[in-house]
Amino acid sequence: MKSVITLVFVSVVLIFVLINVNTTNGKTSISELEEKMDDNTKAIEEAQSSILSNNAEMSLRQNEILSAELKIAEFSKIIFGLENDIVSKEEEIDLTLIKLDETNQQKDEYYNHTKERIKIMYEYGSTEYLEVLLESKTTGDFFNRLEYLNKLVEYDQSMLDELEHIKNSIVEYETSLLLEKVDLEKIKEENNQNLNTVEALRVVKKQEIEKIEKNRDLLFEQIQLMEAEQEKLDAKIQELIILYSDKDLLFGGKLDWPLPGYSRISSSFGPRIHPVYGYKSTHTGIDIPGGYGSKIRAAASGQVIFAGWGNAYGNFILVDHGVDKNKRHIITQYAHCSSLLVVEGDVVVRGDTIAKVGSTGWSTGNHLHFGVQLGGTWINPLDKTDR
Repeated sequence: MKSVITLVFVSVVLIFVLINVNTTNGKTSISELEEKMDDNTKAIEEAQSSILSNNAEMSLRQNEILSAELKIAEFSKIIFGLENDIVSKEEEIDLTLIKLDETNQQKDEYYNHTKERIKIMYEYGSTEYLEVLLESKTTGDFFNRLEYLNKLVEYDQSMLDELEHIKNSIVEYETSLLLEKVDLEKIKEENNQNLNTVEALRVVKKQEIEKIEKNRDLLFEQIQLMEAEQEKLDAKIQELIILYSDKDLLFGGKLDWPLPGYSRISSSFGPRIHPVYGYKSTHTGIDIPGGYGSKIRAAASGQVIFAGWGNAYGNFILVDHGVDKNKRHIITQYAHCSSLLVVEGDVVVRGDTIAKVGSTGWSTGNHLHFGVQLGGTWINPLDKTDR
């Protein structure tokens, strides 16, 4: 819009200059002035058309990126649920295997007992029961022996019944195990399909970002949008500090590295210049590439003052770690997360897992944007962090 106003102003000035030239030297005709006015009008119309076209394309690209982000978030929730289902199903299978193993052990014990009992009966013959009764000295002794023999018969029968029960239990456990494994494979297949869908959506998002970066005007517009969002965020941080401020919480020393196992920095803190168009922008933190879903740790103890969404930073968290000896608040930022594990107002302890690595917002690859703000000014995180 500013470019159109400037172009109109320049055109009007040019017309007045041309008219002035015509009145002073008499060499420029009215028709020539009209031609130049027509040329200026066409230039203004072309500029307006170009701006409208760029605005429309920018809006389209942003909508495509947002749509992809929303779908990725939706499928990520489904994937998270399915991963929990997989863990539960694997635990069920492990439990069934334990029960099956225990039942097989019982089967072996009862089988050995039964086999030994049958062996004794075979060796002594079936007349042993009668002989025991005939050896009775008194009537009371006879009935005592009879009761003993009845219990022995009952024991023999109960062992056979228990052996049959154990056999049936083994069949049930084996069938259950088979069904659980089939269910597990189905869940894994569904999860793989969702993972493929998410990966396809990430490709769409990356393509849309690349379209903007390849268009000089669109890239400039995007940089302006991101700078405007950063200004709003800085102002918001001051409001949140007032809301959550704990002046008794003092911070000293160093911050922990927020992404254990990953130390490479793909983008440093400070001013950045676009390699093709030369646009300047400021990177308020450092980018640490990491595997999708890797655990992001709180760099120090403090309170979560924000956990939510931003168009530039995607899912991100702000943690207030209190003030230093000069009463300056220390804030850490964790951005582009795939998921957030804390909410606004939570108190976190140094080393707590607060989020997981992702590529949400203005990002085309899995990484953590880690920022540190001291007294309202973003500083190089490496100056405050133990790597």
